[in-house]
Amino acid sequence: MTYNIEFQIAALAFAILITVHFFRNRREWTTDSKIFANLAIFTIFLTIDDIICPILLVTPEIDVGWKLFSGRLYLILMIQCMTSLVQYTICVSLNQETIREKLFIIIRIGAVVIALFTLFLPLHYEGGEGAHIYGYAQDLLYIIGGLVVFFVLIFAILNRKKIPKNKIMPLYAYVVIEGLTALIENQNKGILLTSISLVFVLFLIYFTLQDPKIKMIEDRDRKLMQTINEMLFTLARSVDAKDHYTAGHSLRVAEYAKLIAKKLSYSPEKQMMIYQAGLLHDVGKIGIPDAVLNKKDRLTYEEYLQIKNHTTIGADILKNTESFPEAENVAHYHHERFDGNGYPEMLKGYEIPESARITAIADTFDAMTLKRVYRENIYTKEEAAAEIKRCSGSQFDPQIAQVFIDAILAGEVDEIMKKYV
Repeated sequence: MTYNIEFQIAALAFAILITVHFFRNRREWTTDSKIFANLAIFTIFLTIDDIICPILLVTPEIDVGWKLFSGRLYLILMIQCMTSLVQYTICVSLNQETIREKLFIIIRIGAVVIALFTLFLPLHYEGGEGAHIYGYAQDLLYIIGGLVVFFVLIFAILNRKKIPKNKIMPLYAYVVIEGLTALIENQNKGILLTSISLVFVLFLIYFTLQDPKIKMIEDRDRKLMQTINEMLFTLARSVDAKDHYTAGHSLRVAEYAKLIAKKLSYSPEKQMMIYQAGLLHDVGKIGIPDAVLNKKDRLTYEEYLQIKNHTTIGADILKNTESFPEAENVAHYHHERFDGNGYPEMLKGYEIPESARITAIADTFDAMTLKRVYRENIYTKEEAAAEIKRCSGSQFDPQIAQVFIDAILAGEVDEIMKKYV
């Protein structure tokens, strides 16, 4: 049995390069991205199995069970690849992301069911020079492959006006390449081109995801987010300007909170939500009289109650702000305590939203390391870390507190502490 292992290795290397580049450069997951990721990963493993399986078949020392296992694995991976191509074909003609997402899940479940079904169909090994695997499971794969090619062609033709030209090209290419591959493999035993053809289609689909129009939309969204953050930044500076003793406070708190979110392995999107909420955590101070905020003497009990009201005022201001989903929670609950002795609602433990528990630690750390009218001494970062440790479990969430303490002692807050002074 002759075998073009060089072609397979080249296909594998190319598939890995495309996949790594895609994962490193993605900004957010859409349904198209998920489909491509599925196809890419399954194609990589299919190509690996396409390299190993023929070698196992012609090696007498290898147990037959391993040969059949490799054959069944090939069937399952090929079914997954076929399914991903069907998903891509359907989804490129749909505009609504919610419908695409539902179809993605339904078709994915269908693929798993079919793959499990093949496990109950017989598969046999025949040795010798032309060693191969055959059986009903193999026949099912041929049927599925043929149906997929037929479906892709018919669907692409019927929806040619709805599918963008750059996205319809990989579909036609798949039909042509798969047809030629079947002919070549049928005429030349030992020439395995299936995975190579899938890698080529993978390459074409990858470039449809790099559509200039999509890039233009992403750039527009990025600029819009930058503008929003600049507006929030300006608003935070305006709030801090009301209190002469907290210059840059909200800006630093936002960065500390984002650092904690990063250390907790939050997604970039969630980190940005925490950052934006941090910028707005003291927005309620807009409703506190300047005379109270900037009073040099110790506050009276009534004035202290006024200060405490900034949490509920801030929550009212940020109510129903869908663009900043964490902002209302942070403004409202960043003075709650883990032991339930905080304000305004006296929430306890995990009743307090996690974003507020994060911001509470960031807020306290900045307060301790910033000179205040009512406190002459300023904590060093090490002293502040020790105080956070002491209050862990009472004032602060112990897990979040430890994450931030580690970041403080590792020097990850040093640059932020110097900012906006």
